[in-house]
Amino acid sequence: MKNKILLFKNRSSVDAWLVQIYKEQIKTKPHSVLGFATGTTPINFYKMLQEDHQKNGTDWSKIVAFNLDEFVGIPIGHKESFRTQMENNLYNGLNINIKNTHLPDGMCIDLSQEANNYEKLIKSKGGIDLQFITLGVNGHMAYNEPGTSLKTKTHVTGLTPATREEIVRQGKFRTLEETPTAAITMGVKTIMNCKKVLMVIVGDNKATMAKKALEETPTAEIPASQLQKHKKCLFVMDEDSAKLLDLTKHDVKRM
Repeated sequence: MKNKILLFKNRSSVDAWLVQIYKEQIKTKPHSVLGFATGTTPINFYKMLQEDHQKNGTDWSKIVAFNLDEFVGIPIGHKESFRTQMENNLYNGLNINIKNTHLPDGMCIDLSQEANNYEKLIKSKGGIDLQFITLGVNGHMAYNEPGTSLKTKTHVTGLTPATREEIVRQGKFRTLEETPTAAITMGVKTIMNCKKVLMVIVGDNKATMAKKALEETPTAEIPASQLQKHKKCLFVMDEDSAKLLDLTKHDVKRM
């Protein structure tokens, strides 16, 4: 089975397309369960979703939202908690019911139980209809780090030095010492159970790992490579991130 790639000229074109896809999903199924991510990749996309809601009145009132992950040990009010980021960057600009926006609680006493409860909550809502996800520089997806079991559901995980260094480079924390060492994350199996997945890969800094994730045999050492096996995964890429790919190996649609 060839990977389905939508290839865009640049990042702004990717964001504009994503907005249309989410609008169509909401129109088709107003009570959709949508999956979101944090990080730098979706920030402009989220801003455009807010602008669309304000301009066109796209109705988010029945939407249920889940995030991929949350840091352990970072209070909800902290500016770098994923809850704070999602509210500031997306939810506060929509008419979504904040009670229907879900993230793991990284401050609870029993983290393993919290992970189990989060997995059960996703299942109780009927599963995730459409999941947005990005590619980590070391091949992680969500915080499923290299070597993560392919059978994992939502769980607590340590963060590798490479991932923590990436977090510092993004400006989220000033030093490695300040950066969280663990997170609660949806597992590989959780993500593979999503009905549709959009793996969004942009920027030439992702080109080397994109080639590995899309063209090497799927392996636990590159968790994102498992999405090659997902029957309804679209790899949404710009030309910079796709520059090392052998496009003849894939089902490519230029947008």
